[in-house]
Amino acid sequence: VDDDAGSRLLMRRALERSGFTISEAADGTAAVAAVEAGACNAVLMDVEMPEMSGIDVARHASEQCHVVFVTAYSSYATHAFDAGAVDYVLKPISEERLAVACRRLQERLASAPAKLDHVIAQLAARVAKAKPYLRWITASRGANVRMVTVEEVCYFQADTKFTLVA
Repeated sequence: VDDDAGSRLLMRRALERSGFTISEAADGTAAVAAVEAGACNAVLMDVEMPEMSGIDVARHASEQCHVVFVTAYSSYATHAFDAGAVDYVLKPISEERLAVACRRLQERLASAPAKLDHVIAQLAARVAKAKPYLRWITASRGANVRMVTVEEVCYFQADTKFTLVA
């Protein structure tokens, strides 16, 4: 489960190479539906996604599916392992690291899925404290200063000590 198609592709390839049957979701809502329908025994997922986060999905999957977190947040990896998550893969994703996660997942499938309430609470707190994405850029030209929304920016071009915002 990941809103980024490139990350989903890497996860799908790694899982297929390891012999898993795959169901793919681009958002948390579809993932929760699959978990509640009993359609999966493991979930690999990003933590930060629009609408429904991976944390929300993990709440539904706790004790129903094995969970592998795939995220940019490194600070809770130890807690995730302590709570019973199968793995914690950091972004940017590498194929080698996903192969390790798939091996760990295969080893754990015979056991019952872990209860992840504690690590889910910690991840939720971390995501809540995360800084929002950049929304405005201050651009100056001579004595004039203009606020530009990031949606208006096509590209940046560096030129010695100045940067052109176009």
